[in-house]
Amino acid sequence: MKIAVLKTFRSIANLCEVNILKKACFSLFAATIMAVALIGCDSGRKNLMIMSTERGRVDIELAGSGKITIDWGDGTVENHTLPKNVDGDYVTFTRIYNSRSYRTIKITGNNITKLNCDDNELISLDISKNSALIELICEENQLTSLDVSKNSALIVLICEENELSSLDVSQNSALKVLDCSENQLTGAALNALFETLHSNSGDKTIFIGMNPGEDDCNHSIATNKEWKVYYSRWLFEFP
Repeated sequence: MKIAVLKTFRSIANLCEVNILKKACFSLFAATIMAVALIGCDSGRKNLMIMSTERGRVDIELAGSGKITIDWGDGTVENHTLPKNVDGDYVTFTRIYNSRSYRTIKITGNNITKLNCDDNELISLDISKNSALIELICEENQLTSLDVSKNSALIVLICEENELSSLDVSQNSALKVLDCSENQLTGAALNALFETLHSNSGDKTIFIGMNPGEDDCNHSIATNKEWKVYYSRWLFEFP
């Protein structure tokens, strides 16, 4: 009797071990499938840039390589291919709308390295999902904020003639040219910006003219990091 009971317990134990093993294998299989799916999604993911405006005509210049898609926000979606070239020349894309209305424009592409969206009356600009960007020109718009914290490869940033009251470039260690002139940066805001400038070696220039704090800021915060401080790209000197 004892032997029979013992055999029964062993059979149950073996069955439990098999079930546990099956569950573990199933969990591992499911996790593997999910990981492969995520890798597949990531490898096919396209960098995204989003901007909004009410202007009746929008001109956008892009550089890089590969296929891109522009959703103009009015039901029109265009597919293009950026020609790969050594100089990284811009290609211009234009959309003329039937009327002025608030629209959100979305641009996707795996290798968009430069964006020029100047003079489009932009209300907002989101480039946080395009880490490949090395040059951004967004001057002459109506931006009140600009987040470049996810754009660590950025070398040139031209954001003059907007309505920025603050700017943080602490994550942009490759930056060489920064034009933030003609914004709403006070002396304190400019000093805070200077504090975020990197101190890596190389030729580095910042333009700060026609901001409320142009005469009240402490240039030495920037110059001590070997940044050249100028009034304007057009004058190339500080008065």
